[in-house]
Amino acid sequence: MRGPREDKHEHLEPNPNTKSGYSFRKGHKRLGGRVKGQVSKPKKMLRELLLQAAELEGSDGEGKDGILGLLRRLAKEDLRTFAILLGRVMPLQIETRSDVRVDVTYRSVEEVRRDLEDRGISMELINEIMSKPLDGEANE
Repeated sequence: MRGPREDKHEHLEPNPNTKSGYSFRKGHKRLGGRVKGQVSKPKKMLRELLLQAAELEGSDGEGKDGILGLLRRLAKEDLRTFAILLGRVMPLQIETRSDVRVDVTYRSVEEVRRDLEDRGISMELINEIMSKPLDGEANE
């Protein structure tokens, strides 16, 4: 029969080398900690302080236009840093849409010929143009 401490702490095993006299059993179930994907408290606090500092700084050093003002000043004075920041947030802003549909009309060769002739472009002219070398091509 287990004692009360063992029932409550079945993930622990006796270990005389530790201060508490116990250590975690190998392969024990995860206990406590933050949920995967959740921002840690220090990181969240740092983000909030950075945003607050940016808001207080502004474009003039005294809070004018808040964060937007600071970012505009950064874009003018240090474009490289601004571009790095922009690159960090761009992937978050891109939305892909798979429901976009484009209607394409395929026309026959005869239809294209008629349209060209209606515009005054003959097939002889096209053949003449196509037989000339492109700019930069050597004549053979």
